[in-house]
Amino acid sequence: MVWIPKYRKRVLQGKIAIPLKKLMYEACRMNEWWISEIAIREDHLHIVAQLLAKVWPRYREATRKQKTFILNEFIASTGYKRKYAI
Repeated sequence: MVWIPKYRKRVLQGKIAIPLKKLMYEACRMNEWWISEIAIREDHLHIVAQLLAKVWPRYREATRKQKTFILNEFIASTGYKRKYAI
């Protein structure tokens, strides 16, 4: 996931970067995700987070029709394009 401030202003530095990182970790904790990578630059933020912790066991045991339904649910809730969600 990449988060970019409006007009790519260089605001994510100094006193803003540390609280932003804490907020991202808190948001992921509340959603039961875990951050495997986070990088804050002056004008954008990269986050690699594990989103499938709850979905994976259900997906692994599902039939093909159920897998399509689960994948469609995941796409709707995350906003990912289908080819990137697999």
